[in-house]
Amino acid sequence: MKAYYASEQVPYGLYFAPRGFDIRFVGAEGETLEGKENLRYVRFPNLVALGLLPLIGATFYFAFPVIVIGVVAFTAVKLGAKACTAVFDGKAHLMVMRWNPSTAYLKQPRKNSLDSTKDKEDEIK
Repeated sequence: MKAYYASEQVPYGLYFAPRGFDIRFVGAEGETLEGKENLRYVRFPNLVALGLLPLIGATFYFAFPVIVIGVVAFTAVKLGAKACTAVFDGKAHLMVMRWNPSTAYLKQPRKNSLDSTKDKEDEIK
């Protein structure tokens, strides 16, 4: 098969670049192939393109509703997550426990320096 590159004058037809997965259509004889540079395009024969049209149409027909439902569901989940994050970010500091009652109960109280001096005075007397 003959290879075509972008900016070349090509005959009418459908062109496909396998490496870049790019499909271009040229509508008239002698038009330039608008495409990505350094990609090698191959021309599909018209009969092959005509034979693939029902398959491409059926794929689009059955996949389009799934794509739409997926995009709507993804957007709803993303908006819901953003709303939950906004609500809980303001109150997140309340979820952190800074005081543990059982540890506070079991801990021996400290004697401050005033108490210890009074005890020493009492011992001296």
